[in-house]
Amino acid sequence: MIYKNLVKGLVLVNIVILAVFSASLLVGRGQEAVAQEQEKETQRPPWQRTFDQRLKETVSYSFEREPLKEVLETYRKDLRLNIILDAKGRGVNPEAPITLELRNVRFESALSWTTRLAGLDYVIRNQAIFISRWESMLPEWRKEIPRREKEAKISLLEKFLPPLRDRFTKPVTVTIEGEPLSVALAQLSRLGEVNIIYLWDPATRPAPVTFQVENMTLENAFKWLLRLEGLDYLIIDEAIVVGQPAIIGRWKDIGLLLEGEAALAREVSFTFEEVPLRQAMEELQKMSGVEIKLESPEEVNPPITIKAENLELLAAVRIILSRLDLDYALTTSPQKDAINVLIRKKKPRVEAPPLPEEEETVEPEGEE
Repeated sequence: MIYKNLVKGLVLVNIVILAVFSASLLVGRGQEAVAQEQEKETQRPPWQRTFDQRLKETVSYSFEREPLKEVLETYRKDLRLNIILDAKGRGVNPEAPITLELRNVRFESALSWTTRLAGLDYVIRNQAIFISRWESMLPEWRKEIPRREKEAKISLLEKFLPPLRDRFTKPVTVTIEGEPLSVALAQLSRLGEVNIIYLWDPATRPAPVTFQVENMTLENAFKWLLRLEGLDYLIIDEAIVVGQPAIIGRWKDIGLLLEGEAALAREVSFTFEEVPLRQAMEELQKMSGVEIKLESPEEVNPPITIKAENLELLAAVRIILSRLDLDYALTTSPQKDAINVLIRKKKPRVEAPPLPEEEETVEPEGEE
């Protein structure tokens, strides 16, 4: 009996020691990861850290048909950063008029909108912000632009969009009688505490706007006004941009909508072991709250074995379908929080028939 108790005691001690060791190991790894990040940060040149800090400073600006070069000079003086405009570059107009009003945004958002309105891009290289057309930049420099746009979109999803949605779901009463469209949008901008950028010269849309609604959410009032004027919108870089649908459509990859888009980017974690495809999609639907519609001209429901953590919903759906080697077409409906998938089995490759083997020709032996 004493021997058994002694053995149990030793086992418990070993378990406790193992648990403490595992916990200390995890803490050690966490501290090591933090230390590595800090070391990586300290290894960056001081000028890069300075640029990062100043790009995130909160600023407010109002420009009305100001030449691009003067807007950039204002930025240079205020932020104390080197800004180089490729003034002689093809398609670069230093005198391009910039009309822009932004309140309480990060400087990088103001810079992005300024270059975007001028049809330009920017990169940070060699202690300067270099501004030119995308086509004129070195291929290696261009890679920075999509990375920056992706980071900006993630920031919108996590920080900017949730409070904006809260403000736009509140009921409002709006009365606009015979005002220019820019004035009407400015009124909605104040109600929603949001920056609105319009992609036209106010002088080109002088027709007065009359619009009146009561006890309607600000979101629906905003949409109705745009619909009546034949316009569309996107949320990009801490502002709502309004313009013709054809122009807005060019930026859909970097922009968001007021409704639904965040749901499609929700992260999901899952473990499927020989789970039928349709059941796997139902599980993802429950996790995310996004409807996933599977359509197929034939019964397609193969089992899937896959494990993933913190994966965006859209990426998860695509990876599962690709892993099953299926042909598929995928569309999204952000307004309805839905993903529509048309799937079918891949047609088997038709192997070319083998070439007929050449018959061996036997030469007749000559008579001696």
